[in-house]
Amino acid sequence: MTPSPLRRLGNVIGHLAASASRSSPHNNPIYPSISNQNNNLPTSIRRLNQSSTMATDTEPIYFWREYEPTYGFLSQWYECPFEVDGVKYWHTEQWMMMEKARLFKDEEAAEKMRKTKVPKEHQALGRKVKNYDGKVWDQHKSKIVEEGNYHKFTKTPAGDKLREKLLETGDRELVEASPYDRIWGVGFWADEASASRLAWGENLLGKAITNVRERIKKEQ
Repeated sequence: MTPSPLRRLGNVIGHLAASASRSSPHNNPIYPSISNQNNNLPTSIRRLNQSSTMATDTEPIYFWREYEPTYGFLSQWYECPFEVDGVKYWHTEQWMMMEKARLFKDEEAAEKMRKTKVPKEHQALGRKVKNYDGKVWDQHKSKIVEEGNYHKFTKTPAGDKLREKLLETGDRELVEASPYDRIWGVGFWADEASASRLAWGENLLGKAITNVRERIKKEQ
């Protein structure tokens, strides 16, 4: 029986669709899809990639983890050794926590922090500082972090390169997109932050680095 014209058209469309499917790199195991490649990345990087896809020169810059490819250098945990008054610091997290210990006269904690280069250990030791007073810390913490980041961008062997990368951010808002921190960050993932701006946390780290950027601009 001869197929109807409509049926013949359907067969042609089906054949073309099958051919296209076989030849598409997204369906060929030799060419894994962009989506699949993206899914293999750590969640924080995948979210950062998604948030920066449509970014413009006026939108905020979101950062968090030190290993993120574009703006990881803004993280407190990003390794960039610098020296101040004869003391070597591996990153600004170490500076922050050692200054916290000194503020409350806990030299034992400061010495333990000096002997390790692991930021997670500095963070843990910082939470156990003796004689801690929340009100006193609130008065000093932003200035301490700002000074640490100023040293990071001016006194490290990689300072020139880091400083250049910081200045390349122009006047864009710097935002720590940590979903777990509403004091130093905003409390949201990068891909959620823009739509949740009214509910943001304090973003003290982003503001401190912004202040450092302005200081460096004025010194040029």
